[in-house]
Amino acid sequence: MKMKKTLFLIVLMVLGTMTLYAQKENGSSGKTSNYGKMFNPKTIETFDASVASILTIYEAQKSTYGIHLEVKSNQGVIPVHLGPSWYIDNQNVLFSIGDTLSITGSRITYESAPAIIAMEVQKNENVLLLRDKNGFPHWRGWQKKNKRNKKFKS
Repeated sequence: MKMKKTLFLIVLMVLGTMTLYAQKENGSSGKTSNYGKMFNPKTIETFDASVASILTIYEAQKSTYGIHLEVKSNQGVIPVHLGPSWYIDNQNVLFSIGDTLSITGSRITYESAPAIIAMEVQKNENVLLLRDKNGFPHWRGWQKKNKRNKKFKS
């Protein structure tokens, strides 16, 4: 009888842990930053613009840096949130002031001003993939996947 109770408690603990993990992974849809929570699939648009400035923004709550572009289009200057600097720095697309880009992303209002949360940014034939159509970031699990792929390439 004692063995059954112990086994029952172990099963409950394992299921409880799995449930908490699943909620953490799926409950937020991967949108963990202030910007990510604002992503709205209904406001996705694509537009052409040129890079006016490149900003590195410190996110104090995460102790990380994010990369933003300020771009100039026929609608004026608008900030474009790309993603964490560690991810952007490991991609094959480099940005310079004056570059012409095609940007697809969700138009939001941040601090009473328009902004874009980028899904993808195209520069010439290079495409920087950032988020899927629901705003889930490509960098979630990217390092693990990248390490796993390197193991199989040798």
